[in-house]
Amino acid sequence: MQFIFVLLAILNFLAFSITVILGFVAMKSLWLFQYHIGAGLLTALFACVVHSIVFTHFIGSGLSVKEAVLANNLGFDYIQKTRLFKARVFPFVLLSTLLTIAVVAMGSAAHTLLIPGWIHGFFAILAVILNIRAFFLEYRYVGENSRLLESLNRALTESRISDISSET
Repeated sequence: MQFIFVLLAILNFLAFSITVILGFVAMKSLWLFQYHIGAGLLTALFACVVHSIVFTHFIGSGLSVKEAVLANNLGFDYIQKTRLFKARVFPFVLLSTLLTIAVVAMGSAAHTLLIPGWIHGFFAILAVILNIRAFFLEYRYVGENSRLLESLNRALTESRISDISSET
């Protein structure tokens, strides 16, 4: 999961970069606005998808951990750690996602001259920074979650081995 996430995060960072560059260049060359708008919409959608994939991974692995722990009478530390991972990641990722969506709306408002373009630009840069921070946070906790799942698998294997040896 971590490798896939890194690939998606890099692609999203590149998309953010292209969108921001197109936005600044389009201020001088108006014919580029259509490309900035299209890139912005696709980049925002892709960012939401990437964050959703990661959070779905946390939810799914959290449920699997809970079921495994309860079925095999293992310590509740595993469950608490998965909850901690979600609690650390979710608020920041949600803020990044909502700001990214708001920036798209602000872009539409700036294009129709309802707000000054600099407001859209300012919040767009802020959204890029928050998304980059969210990607690093997700990377950290996806790795921690992977290590937790490996540890749980070892504990389950040892539990089964001890069950088999106690039966003989």
